Amino acid sequence: TLTVSVVAIVLAWVVGADPPVLFIVSGVAILGLAWIIGLSTERLGALSGPQVGGILNATFGNIAELIIAFFALQAGLIEVVKASLTGSIIGNLLLVLGASVLVGGLRNGTQRFDARIAGSNAALLVVAAIGFFVPAIFAFSNDSGGQGTITEESVLVSVLLIVGYVLSLVYSFTHARGT
Repeated sequence: TLTVSVVAIVLAWVVGADPPVLFIVSGVAILGLAWIIGLSTERLGALSGPQVGGILNATFGNIAELIIAFFALQAGLIEVVKASLTGSIIGNLLLVLGASVLVGGLRNGTQRFDARIAGSNAALLVVAAIGFFVPAIFAFSNDSGGQGTITEESVLVSVLLIVGYVLSLVYSFTHARGT
């Protein structure tokens, strides 16, 4: 996979390959690197325990998409980033969660969850959903606000959501099961 990444860089900077070829090779390279990141987080999770492993998988599970979003934002492709993140959220909430619950139920029967942890995660999900609507509400309610103020509000909400996520991790580690 590292070789494919180097080939993509050479095609882009040295050869000047056609955009469709460059897109396909870069896509294969990103898939390979995402696979390596997945294996790495699984290995770290196996060494550090299920709680840290779960947090590592949740945090770094979409790192490839975040890297793509970072570069797309630098290129000014805000609509592409919005669509990508929306698709990722919907895919993870519906497809991944649904498949996990289905396979877990088929394999293990009735699933049991710690009510405190499930409630904490549900509260974080509600806060994140509200965080999506805050910039939109400000944009619709303020006719004089331009793109700059909407971007500033979005950045502020994003920072607050990241702080909330970090605080939830601290809470998860300090209030582990059985304490």
